[in-house]
Amino acid sequence: MRNKSISSFVGLLLIGMGIQASAQQQQKGWQVGVSVPTALEGTKEWTNSTVGYNVEGAYLMPLSGGFATLRAGMGVNHFPGKEMKRLSPHPDAEPTDFFNTTIGLTGIQASADVLFPVGSSKLSLFVGLSLNTWIKDVKGQDPYFPNGLEPWEPNNNPNEFDYALSGTVKNAFGKYGLRVGAEYALNDKLSFALTFQVTELGTDSEFYKNKWASVGDWEWDWDAWQWNWLDPAIDPDGFDIYGKHNVNPSWIQFGIRYKF
Repeated sequence: MRNKSISSFVGLLLIGMGIQASAQQQQKGWQVGVSVPTALEGTKEWTNSTVGYNVEGAYLMPLSGGFATLRAGMGVNHFPGKEMKRLSPHPDAEPTDFFNTTIGLTGIQASADVLFPVGSSKLSLFVGLSLNTWIKDVKGQDPYFPNGLEPWEPNNNPNEFDYALSGTVKNAFGKYGLRVGAEYALNDKLSFALTFQVTELGTDSEFYKNKWASVGDWEWDWDAWQWNWLDPAIDPDGFDIYGKHNVNPSWIQFGIRYKF
């Protein structure tokens, strides 16, 4: 009998904690969080690193009817770059024309999430959108045209790095993103959060200074007995084009949130 009473008490206590957590998730107030993002391929192919960091702050506002909560926030996502050996994309480059480059990315993000509590449990699911500004830190040089200059141009020092590409990506807060995740409330203040994010950044032209790879090529037409210009945008055998490959950073982050 005593064991049954203890079990009943524990059960009621757990139910009470669940109801309390559910109610806490639907109360308005400020929330801060820190997370460790793990880069997916959309990020890792450029930064050549996996782990970064995320900090964010938000304000929670229950929606009418209490079925969901709106969260408006601001955050910073940072992915440090790790040196990577890349093949020169110049159309006349040799297969051995590799160069080392380092690309670090920092994103400033404005977001809006809608949180849906799962019944009276401590779990909430959310989906949201984001507006992003990306800041890039690019170091390296292309060995074909060191320092971004033609071989015959003055001041073409192959030992100099070209930092001209570092800075803010065009269209501040004009890069859209998607956020999907879940939160588990430990108590009325603290919760664990798991979030998947994918955003726009631009194209690969953001990481290459020279645009000479956008040129096409001439092909001799034996029937017309003339040279024809092949536009690389329509010629599948033409040169690769800077700006043809979209860059969409993506990652999964796990962290904690504190409400006050």
